[in-house]
Amino acid sequence: MTQNIGQGISSGLIGILGVLFGVIITTLGNWIIAKRQQSDQFRLAAIDKRLKAHQDAFCLCIQLINSFDKVDLLQSIANKSWEWWSSNCLYLDEKSSNAFKSAIISIKFTKIPDLGDKCWDNVQKAANIIANSAGLPTIGEIKPVKQKTLKEDKSQ
Repeated sequence: MTQNIGQGISSGLIGILGVLFGVIITTLGNWIIAKRQQSDQFRLAAIDKRLKAHQDAFCLCIQLINSFDKVDLLQSIANKSWEWWSSNCLYLDEKSSNAFKSAIISIKFTKIPDLGDKCWDNVQKAANIIANSAGLPTIGEIKPVKQKTLKEDKSQ
């Protein structure tokens, strides 16, 4: 009889340990899933912010290009661009950030009579780099997603 009691106790302990182990594994799995979801949400939020930063930088480059024949306006937009870059440079990829900064510096710190081809080329180059670095696929690269019908979905 004591042997049956001992087996009952050991079976009970094994059962309790199995339940505890299951709880630990489930909790760990849920924690990993929650961390991954949090990371994905952050990544998606960062994508929106990065795309907006590339769009804003590109718009500032266009404003610089359009004001090259108006020196006072050009300097004003260069100052505005510098302030914008100081607040948003981390959202641009490294190549875009460096090109944009170089374009602004070439305008801000070049004497007015010397503004010319080099500054113009720097701004044009920055605009092209920023546009290409935004990472958006062209319309032709976007593959349509086939929607499953209710019948197809149930069969799987």
